[in-house]
Amino acid sequence: MQKLSILILLFVIILFHPLKENKNFEINNNSAVNDLDSLRTQVKKLPPSFEKTFLYSSILKRELKFTEMFDSLFSVLGDSPDNFRYYDELSFASNATNRQSLIQTYFEKNKSFKAEYRCYLLGLFNLLNTNSKSALAYFIEALKSDSLNPHILYQVSFAYRDLGNYPKALNVLKKSLENNIDDKYLNAENLLAQGSIYYLSGETDKAEKYYDDALKTSSSLNDLHLKSRAMINLGIIKDNK
Repeated sequence: MQKLSILILLFVIILFHPLKENKNFEINNNSAVNDLDSLRTQVKKLPPSFEKTFLYSSILKRELKFTEMFDSLFSVLGDSPDNFRYYDELSFASNATNRQSLIQTYFEKNKSFKAEYRCYLLGLFNLLNTNSKSALAYFIEALKSDSLNPHILYQVSFAYRDLGNYPKALNVLKKSLENNIDDKYLNAENLLAQGSIYYLSGETDKAEKYYDDALKTSSSLNDLHLKSRAMINLGIIKDNK
């Protein structure tokens, strides 16, 4: 299990944060591809398990093979994986392949599926479809199983934000940050989201502070996607000064 945990960490770093700042992009990019090929070989050697399936789906996402990614993730849905990142990825894949209805049908036939994860995933679907009130209702239901779950609270904030309730959105983000111990990437995303709430509320000085914190955190994690978003938001604030 320890080897699998280490392998998962390596995959997160390489698949989602592969390119370090380097003047020679081509060399750096090729290095990431080589690392990906190496890890693909390691995954093939793993015995059948949820971890192996999840890691393989991450490779497929990197390769933009979203149908295969969905099929891989959907194949283990019946095991009710105890991993919120899994449901985030399944939501992404189902939206990319227009197969949300397949999961909804699955839940209708499997009423005993763990409510916490079922409601979380259905909440994500509704967020993607801009049904903010329904999304909020599902997330609130999911919180009944774990009222301080940082992943659920983080998503609740987007439902409140879409509904224009910025104080509540900010409150649940702060609660999510306080209760998140293990996921540093979620913390970085949280800081960026808080900055956006302050910006939408007209408090640009506070927004700038949180965007800057998000920039520093994402830089330390080598999360170039989040780093670029933080830089863009900081640029918008400076342009408007």
